[in-house]
Amino acid sequence: MKDSQKILYIIAALFLALLIIFFAFRVYNFSQQKGESAITKIDQTFTDMEESRYTQYHGEYISGGTVLNFIKDCEAKSDGAYITVKTNKNAGGATYVYDTSGNKIQSTAEMTLLKNAKNRTHADYINPGQLFYGEVIRDSSNNAIVGITFTEEPTTP
Repeated sequence: MKDSQKILYIIAALFLALLIIFFAFRVYNFSQQKGESAITKIDQTFTDMEESRYTQYHGEYISGGTVLNFIKDCEAKSDGAYITVKTNKNAGGATYVYDTSGNKIQSTAEMTLLKNAKNRTHADYINPGQLFYGEVIRDSSNNAIVGITFTEEPTTP
C-alpha cells in the first residue's frame, strides 16, 4: 500500500512539473511575441520621427520663405535626400543639397544655386511670399525617403 501511494505521489509530482513547464513555455512564447511586436512599433516610431522633417511638408502648401529655410537646414544634415524646387519659370526645377542620385552637391555649386534662388530675375527664384506644394518622393523598393519636391503654385493676375 505504501508503494502504491509513493507511485501516486510521484505521478502527481511529475504531472505538476509538466504542467508548470507547459505554462512557463506558454508565458515565454507570449512574452516573446509581445516583445517582438513592441520592437516593431518602436522601430516604426523612430522611422516616423526621422522622416517627420520631410513628411511634415508632404501634401501641404508652404511659403517660399519656409522652403528656403528648409534648404538651409538640410545643408547642415547629411541624410542624402534631395530637394527639388519647381518654379513657374522653371518647370524642371533646381535640385539642392544632394542630386537625385544621392551625391552631395559641391559647395560652390550649392552657393550658386542658393544665389539664383534669391535672385528675383532668375528662373529658379524662390519667392518667399509665394506658396509651394510639397511632395515626398520615396524609393519604390524599400519605401525610404529619397527626396522632396516643392512646386510653386501658379499666380493669378
